[in-house]
Amino acid sequence: MEESMDSQPISDAESGELSTTPAENGSNSPTPMASEDSNHVDTCSPKVEESSQKSPDKRERYRRECAEVAKKKIRLDFRPSESPLKNGLSSNETENLCEQSECCGNFCCMELNPSCYKKVKPEVEYDYFHVTKGEHICPICYEDLVRIGRPMFERYIEWKRVWVEASRCTPNIRVFVTDQVLPFYANCSKCLKYRKLAPDADMTANFLENYVCGDCEVPESEQILDAKKISFIQTTVCAFPLLHDSPAVYYLRGEYYLDEVGFSPTSDRFNLEDCPTKKLMCPFAMPDQSMAFCVRPDIMEFDEVHAFREYATEPVPYLAMRNTIIALWNINPFERLTFEKCLQNLLCRGLIRVWYGTQLRRVYDYLEMKGVINYGFIEMPNNPLISRLLPEEDKKLEVIVIGAGISGLGVARQLKSLGAKVTILEAKQRIGGRLQDDWSLGVAVGCGAQLITGIVNNPIVLMCEQLKIPYRPLGDECPLIDSFVGRPVNPSADRLTDEHFNAILDAIGQWKLVTKTGDISLMG
Repeated sequence: MEESMDSQPISDAESGELSTTPAENGSNSPTPMASEDSNHVDTCSPKVEESSQKSPDKRERYRRECAEVAKKKIRLDFRPSESPLKNGLSSNETENLCEQSECCGNFCCMELNPSCYKKVKPEVEYDYFHVTKGEHICPICYEDLVRIGRPMFERYIEWKRVWVEASRCTPNIRVFVTDQVLPFYANCSKCLKYRKLAPDADMTANFLENYVCGDCEVPESEQILDAKKISFIQTTVCAFPLLHDSPAVYYLRGEYYLDEVGFSPTSDRFNLEDCPTKKLMCPFAMPDQSMAFCVRPDIMEFDEVHAFREYATEPVPYLAMRNTIIALWNINPFERLTFEKCLQNLLCRGLIRVWYGTQLRRVYDYLEMKGVINYGFIEMPNNPLISRLLPEEDKKLEVIVIGAGISGLGVARQLKSLGAKVTILEAKQRIGGRLQDDWSLGVAVGCGAQLITGIVNNPIVLMCEQLKIPYRPLGDECPLIDSFVGRPVNPSADRLTDEHFNAILDAIGQWKLVTKTGDISLMG
């Protein structure tokens, strides 16, 4: 970065940030700041002029080769404003000021400054800056974010530098407030109600596991109830929310830009020293690897688009929830993944976590219904999926499965775990289908289906791990056994025979290319 970074204030308008304007009758309002231009129009600011700056081109995914272009663009955010308008206000002066009729009774949710308007409650009505429908910033606290020399401004500059190194998106005040400043909302483990934590409180998955609110009889606030509506994120959020410390970071770090799959690039503290499923589970598609039974973390699958049409245009919230759930299951597939466990690992600041919590149930049920999570030999659920989704008259679902092979047994167990009553019909006197071993010689000799192709993401291998059944991975080496002595053939003779056999195959293949006649009988 240039030397002027540490000595000049960031231009609010260039980075799409909030800016302040004094109220008509407010003599104690902070001094307005001029800025160069505006590249963001908030939904609650209909009077803002349109920006002439073009939107950035669609970004390619995966790791970038060079960050110089992005860094040069970020440097512009550190230049001081140069061209105030004639009336002394900047072109971004009224941007993000809350003018929505729905946001009645504005109050500051941050309390950064001891003179915060929430505490002093002045008689004069001041303009507040919109974050969400239930979260606003008073001008005094906003000045602490953008004025040189203030502690929060220094923290913002440091956060911005970290963001630039880990993301291709331009950081700004709005993202900083949503990502680092807003208070946390924790859900009580007893009454399941959401409560606002102290501004300086931290929240982790372990904290939420044992969190109990002070009084479970107290109802939730009006802001929390509004945040549970699906329309909360569609019209009232000025900066996109990103999840903190998600388990999916363990798989995606260094392969994808985290903010493009729904996670904060500056809050990625989740680490595992030794994952028990590292060698057999890889849930997400990697750019340079071809892997079966995995998902793309940055796009929605075809069935997902049809099941969650509201996320088809902007899929990042869905991707964040889906990737978190899948990562939790792949890290520990030896016990059933519960909704409560997923909710404990859904961490973000602000009321948006309340919205995430209400939408998480749908995503969890969808992934369980599709068999992406909670499959294999694990304990049966106390509250199966069918009892949660189907009406009372349809909960008694009865299914008949034809055939007791590995497919029939597998689907029967999965349907039973979902809450269905299953009956299996088998014509033979034994179950297993092609899975049959001959023990007549005193040892198990496989008569069919004894080989498993591929270990990574293979459900059969996972079932062996769940039941602690030993299996032997096969490599390229295939030793030849002498049937007379019962010992391996001499490696040199085996290699020489293999070379001659391959040479014969090559000769036959070449002969087929040059001959015009078809196959002929060798007996005539």
